[in-house]
Amino acid sequence: MAAMAATLLLTLAGGACAAGGEPVLATNNAAGRYEDGLFRLPPLADPKDKYVLLLTVDGKLKPAINLPAGATGLVFGENAAPTGRWSWAYALQRAELPPLQVATADALNVPAFVLAAYEGRLRLEWPKVAGANSYRVAISTWENAKNGKPADWGEEAKISNTCGEPELKELCNVEFDAEPGNRYRWTVTAIDPAKVDMARSMPRTIDAEGSKLAKIKKSGWSLQRSDSGSDDDKKGALFSYARAEDATTPRLSAYSAALALIWQPEAGFSQHLFPRASVETRRTSSGKEKESDATIVRAGVYGARTWRNAEGFRKGYNWTAAAKYEEARKEGTRKGILEFRVMPFLGPLGRHINIPAVGDDGRDSAANIRPDRFPLLQIMPLWSVGAELGKTFEAGSSTESEDRIKRLRTDLGFEMRWPALSGALGVLSVSSYGGGTYWRLPGQGAEYHLGQAGITISLTPQVSFDIAYKVGEEAPNFKFSRTTNVGVGFKF
Repeated sequence: MAAMAATLLLTLAGGACAAGGEPVLATNNAAGRYEDGLFRLPPLADPKDKYVLLLTVDGKLKPAINLPAGATGLVFGENAAPTGRWSWAYALQRAELPPLQVATADALNVPAFVLAAYEGRLRLEWPKVAGANSYRVAISTWENAKNGKPADWGEEAKISNTCGEPELKELCNVEFDAEPGNRYRWTVTAIDPAKVDMARSMPRTIDAEGSKLAKIKKSGWSLQRSDSGSDDDKKGALFSYARAEDATTPRLSAYSAALALIWQPEAGFSQHLFPRASVETRRTSSGKEKESDATIVRAGVYGARTWRNAEGFRKGYNWTAAAKYEEARKEGTRKGILEFRVMPFLGPLGRHINIPAVGDDGRDSAANIRPDRFPLLQIMPLWSVGAELGKTFEAGSSTESEDRIKRLRTDLGFEMRWPALSGALGVLSVSSYGGGTYWRLPGQGAEYHLGQAGITISLTPQVSFDIAYKVGEEAPNFKFSRTTNVGVGFKF
């Protein structure tokens, strides 16, 4: 640091202050002076260099004040000087910082399977710098030409880091979310205890290669088990061995599939409103349980308004409004419906609750939980309400046989993640879920209930081993059944 900058600490002798924070005693160092609200600093040999002014008030270091390049003074306006006991210091920051070598090479191509292994996250590493107290990592994404704007690097996102994980003694690191198919540029700046930049790396680039599946996903398509209208309730399409029974028939075995193909493009009508369409189907190979087979086609809009509160928790809601067609071909049921659903994120709803809680000592400087401090359990409660209005084209064997359809619906459930268990098993993640749906049909005075539970062991972000259990009545036929599925989940 001495070869790069000279730091002079000018502390008040005695600490007494006059009104407005004016020091009673002048500094005894002629290289820099503070008089009547004016800081006077020595001349600069290179006009590209700059001074950084540091104030300590009541023993606490305030954010650094960066003077413009070539400036040698700063004037505090009336009543702008700190009150109480304070001292000041300044540092010379040269225009050309010493180079900081990083571990990742230029134009590094990261294969899609590597991104999958890290669940879409990449680790950036660099060697420790002697005398550095913290580091600032700036990451920007290459943006293609659109809306009349030329292709260029986007706005930099800055990540603060004190120095990575304890086991990496000689290296510091940060992790960031990498979208397959994107190109990223990053730089690292080492910062000394006085908050002054002391070394900086040259920009480095990383190409996150995208698989064909990633390109399909980027175009707006996704595959999951059902179209719940919420990305918080995304379970993989299930291809399984099934054991089922209804109110009068003993358990029978079959093979089944449950999936939904959804299209929702990245560019919507606005920042908070997107078109959304989906085809959802349930199919069983044989037996009486084929009565639960159905196909649902939706086309409508998806909206979301979310923000972060002072503690960093998400708040807001999302909603869907769509025209829906329901069909159970085997039972001759066909219905057309207009539906509306809303899912709020308030209080504990829509956020993971850590059990046991993770304090500040278990998080890095970006408030992310450290890998060695993951809690035993993370639980997220979810709740949604909705209303549906439509017409029956063909009642078939459905217990909802009225010509005019009116439905009120509420869903309450929870998702649980088990980070410690996934580490012990050596898999990507282990999660479980449970919940129920309550239907009320005012036109018929009828009520129906559907309960669901399951376990998902994710082997990759796309592939999982799933156990699912469902009991109750489900649209469009609302016939009672009890089904257990064991199989493979797949999503993108």
